[in-house]
Amino acid sequence: MSKTGEFLLAAVSVIFGGVMYSLMNWIPLIGPLMVGVFIGRSVKGGIKRAVTAGILCVVIGVVVLLKYVLDLSLLANILFLWMFVVWHIVCLFFVVVGCLMGSMMSSTSTFFSQSKKFVGGMHKYRSVEQEDEVKTFMICPRCGHSTPEGLTHCSYCGTSFG
Repeated sequence: MSKTGEFLLAAVSVIFGGVMYSLMNWIPLIGPLMVGVFIGRSVKGGIKRAVTAGILCVVIGVVVLLKYVLDLSLLANILFLWMFVVWHIVCLFFVVVGCLMGSMMSSTSTFFSQSKKFVGGMHKYRSVEQEDEVKTFMICPRCGHSTPEGLTHCSYCGTSFG
């Protein structure tokens, strides 16, 4: 996709996300999280770009609420104003978390290829695709010590395997 196409997709996604935010921010925590996941998945270009788009969505959503939904005389009440500001700061946090999740899930193949698998009890991780390397050993006929295959002499007593 061209740069212009990516920009237009991001702009439409941000505007749609802002309107969606103004409708869904009333659903506690899940609404802003869903908006963030939508924005994170639809805006391509990495986490930073997705988070920036999410913040713009919240700003657009708050402007839509102030302009078309809320009675501005309510903002004169200091308690209502305080609750309004705190609520949207909390919503902003959940939109950003949703953007991070959506950005990481924008490509499922990338998301699953980065998954890690627990190996052993020493908190070592490895990629799922990584092949297990099998090591073979030779047993010394003289001392019984195991020596990695490919060596010509026992690593413990020096006996030749020839």
